Amino acid sequence: MGNSDRVKVVNMMKTVYKETFKEREIVIPPKGSVEMRRDEAVEFLGTISPGLVNGGFQPKNLEIEEIPGGAVVEIQCDLCGVKFENAAQLKAHIPLVHKEQLEEKKGR
Repeated sequence: MGNSDRVKVVNMMKTVYKETFKEREIVIPPKGSVEMRRDEAVEFLGTISPGLVNGGFQPKNLEIEEIPGGAVVEIQCDLCGVKFENAAQLKAHIPLVHKEQLEEKKGR
């Protein structure tokens, strides 16, 4: 697997980001990063963050960064399959398009 198959997932927050993803604990230090396979990183950013803030889902303030020599990444919404060029577009899409699904999940 070459560099083009791997990317960095960067935590843009000032706090540690923790999440269990595919039965694996992902911990990213503030302003730090972890390296992942491209397909896993895209799936990881496309999932809904488990944390709730003020009654709503906490957006993932994470970004995919290319490792030099890599290709362009698309991020896919795991709720509907729509692809986006970056995490900001996905973050804007989820509450607008999937509001009912988010409310149902929050009510559980």
